Amino acid sequence: MSWNKTLLNDIAKRAKSGKTTHRYIQSGTMMDELVIMPPMLSALGLAEDVDLTVELGLESTEGKLSMKVPYFLYCGFEPANSLTAAMLYAATTSGTFADLDTKDPSARKGVVNLGKWTPSRKEAPSILESDLIKLILNEGHDPYVHQDMDGNADIIKHVELLREATEYKKPIIMEFNVRDEMENVKMAVECGVDAVMVSDIGKGGLGSPVPGEPTLSCMGPALKAFEETSAREKGVKLLVKGDFRTSHDIYKALALGADAVGLTLPALLAISTNLSKPLLPEECVEAMAMKSDTCKDLDWKVAGKSLTNYLDSLKLDLKHLIYLSGHSRVRELSDEDIAAITYNAAAVTGVKLTGYGKKLPMWVH
Repeated sequence: MSWNKTLLNDIAKRAKSGKTTHRYIQSGTMMDELVIMPPMLSALGLAEDVDLTVELGLESTEGKLSMKVPYFLYCGFEPANSLTAAMLYAATTSGTFADLDTKDPSARKGVVNLGKWTPSRKEAPSILESDLIKLILNEGHDPYVHQDMDGNADIIKHVELLREATEYKKPIIMEFNVRDEMENVKMAVECGVDAVMVSDIGKGGLGSPVPGEPTLSCMGPALKAFEETSAREKGVKLLVKGDFRTSHDIYKALALGADAVGLTLPALLAISTNLSKPLLPEECVEAMAMKSDTCKDLDWKVAGKSLTNYLDSLKLDLKHLIYLSGHSRVRELSDEDIAAITYNAAAVTGVKLTGYGKKLPMWVH
């Protein structure tokens, strides 16, 4: 489903007021093939007391990052400086982080800072000033893989190097694109990272006409790998980037097993409400890239506050949904709180199929 006027109006209202609209809007991904199954009668306490905290960091990691909400912001292209500042401001104000491809160090002052260990090593100095580190195994295309990493043993050495360089005080996230998800996630867990980040954007990247892998199909193998490696017991977290458009999408991903999800287009659209002419989804990437003049006169603080409002409205939604599911904290969600309305979704995710009332045999035996 395309980004329709109803969805755009919903984001604009949230960005302006910071209030929830309690409106369900379908996503263009397979997330719509899952439904929320709240018991309605088992809710206890107050919705406002629901705990959304997610902590990144193994037991051995001294400087854990406590996220106040189970989502973060990301941008797959180098954004305009004002856009960068707005997203970093909103993420920090909301108690989370932003994963941005930016080379402007001034934009990172006073915010939750994500340092990157990339194949080019260009951003190597930033890891010492960061609050967490992302180890990127590739940047979308095979030629960009780290030339000094031939296998797990080399990757483990790099993880140990980053641990020693930061005195074990910063969580390490390992990211890779969705190719051989199960084996990659297993490898990441074995390498001792604090979190694994998977993406459904595929080779084409955000805004490309080349479709990526559906969110549900990239989560299934990742969750299976988590189960086989006892990643949960070790404290490893699963972060998923995808085409998440609403609080319902976020809830479903969390119920499936994600610890936090990455948001991009809703954030860009919320910011664009401060432009003289709000952008359409297909215009966001080109208009907000570094070489565009679209954001030239954008007031980053005003835009950041609009984005903060939008993120706060998602927080309210999630608290109510989790409350109605009979839980008091986000980590209590499980696949028992959702169901699949199509055979394909049940086969991909392993959740129970409505009507059939249980999981498909392929997931049981």
